[in-house]
Amino acid sequence: MKGEWKKLGEIADVTWAENPILGQGASYGMVTLKVGDEMVSICDRTVSANFFRFFGIKMLEGKDFEEVCNASRNGRILNKSALKLTKQWEIDSNRRNSGIDGVVQDFHNMPLINEIEPCIYFAKVNDELVWNDPYIYIKLKDAGKQKVDASLVSQMDAACAHMGQLCPFTSLKDAIDKEYEKEDDFAKLMALFGAVTLFVTLTGLLGMVILECTYRRRELTLRRVYGASTGNQLWKMIRNQLIICTVCFAAAAPLAVGLFHKWQQHFAYKADIPVWPFLATFFGITLLALGITAWQTLRTLREEPDI
Repeated sequence: MKGEWKKLGEIADVTWAENPILGQGASYGMVTLKVGDEMVSICDRTVSANFFRFFGIKMLEGKDFEEVCNASRNGRILNKSALKLTKQWEIDSNRRNSGIDGVVQDFHNMPLINEIEPCIYFAKVNDELVWNDPYIYIKLKDAGKQKVDASLVSQMDAACAHMGQLCPFTSLKDAIDKEYEKEDDFAKLMALFGAVTLFVTLTGLLGMVILECTYRRRELTLRRVYGASTGNQLWKMIRNQLIICTVCFAAAAPLAVGLFHKWQQHFAYKADIPVWPFLATFFGITLLALGITAWQTLRTLREEPDI
């Protein structure tokens, strides 16, 4: 089957799976294995022998399906999450007795908002398609090509006609875009709220500085009359804003990190929280605050004394 597909000029490689790489498919089942004295139920997936190499999924131990199927027998591979189900799997002989050939790293075959589930993957001898509704994935020789043209789809349909009804063809890029459409909309909404929040913050900062300079106008004028330098008065005003920004950042940063960490618990893959966005935000807002303060203070100092 794979050989017929790879005969098509534009296709570099082909693989297939019982379930879609994104989302939960209809062919969803459980398999029960005896591990030592325990019975363990795991979600099962049937995939092509080259499935892991096709998607660049790393083997943590044992053999992958291409090595196993070359020995003319079926293969079983666990993901890392399934390996954690029982301590008895720490014993190599228990895995061998359960027919496990290897362990693969966790990867996502569902939306990121879902936790990674424990899975066991099966491969069939000689890479035969045995399901009525396989999900077939292709790699094009032109890696930069974003859309598969109608003629190639027609050739693929003809190559698979003897297999009966297949799932509708969808490019992986389109599937990912559709699967994460809500997350993309949420990201755009958060960016909009972030921009509005920044605008309101800067507007409030400008109003606070203007109010303080107006309130302390007579004080600044008197200091100026008694010989205080412009730099000295400027530093007094800037120092207040620097203290306010530092205190606010010290209070907000741990809260932001804590909320972000809690929000990430709903996701299977968790991003690291780098320091630089917090520092960049702190220095950016602080510089803007100091700039506005310096501008308004100098403007007030240039006015004619009114005492």
